[in-house]
Amino acid sequence: MRWPVGPVGEFGLGGEHELPDHSEPALRVRQRDVRELQLIVAEVLAGRHHYHLMPHHPPEQALQLHTDVTHAIQRRDGDGARQAMVGVMEQGFAEMKSMWGRTAEPGGG
Repeated sequence: MRWPVGPVGEFGLGGEHELPDHSEPALRVRQRDVRELQLIVAEVLAGRHHYHLMPHHPPEQALQLHTDVTHAIQRRDGDGARQAMVGVMEQGFAEMKSMWGRTAEPGGG
């Protein structure tokens, strides 16, 4: 399944594997706490990239969860957005956990 994506981002994925633009939902909602959360998300993604804890190709489930978050925000469905975002975080934790054994420890180079 192809996913709508933007141009090549700072992580160099590009094409159909481009990371979602995490600032877009914040711009639509215009809530300070959501905009500030975007900064946290950016730091987490930067850290995952730096320590090689990002999958080479995002799983389809992760892309679907990101889409679900965006759609719930557009519908102003806070519970749906929260539920989908919890899924995004759980997916990310599972990805990182499976990669920790194959990468250097954070801070270890």
